[in-house]
Amino acid sequence: MINEPPADVRDMSMAHTMCRREIRPAPELVRAVPGADVAPAATAAGHVWTRRGPVLTGR
Repeated sequence: MINEPPADVRDMSMAHTMCRREIRPAPELVRAVPGADVAPAATAAGHVWTRRGPVLTGR
C-alpha cells in the first residue's frame, strides 16, 4: 500500500467551477456572431461543444 495522503479534491472542484463559469456565456457569444458568418459561428459552437462535454458529463 502506498503511504500517501488522499487526493485533495479542492483543486478539482476549483477547476470545474472555473470551466462552468467560462462556458456559461458561450451560447450568447455564439449567437452574437453576425448572421451571415455561418462558418465562424459553427467553429465557435464546435469549440464550445468539444469543451463542454468533459465538464458537464465528467468524461
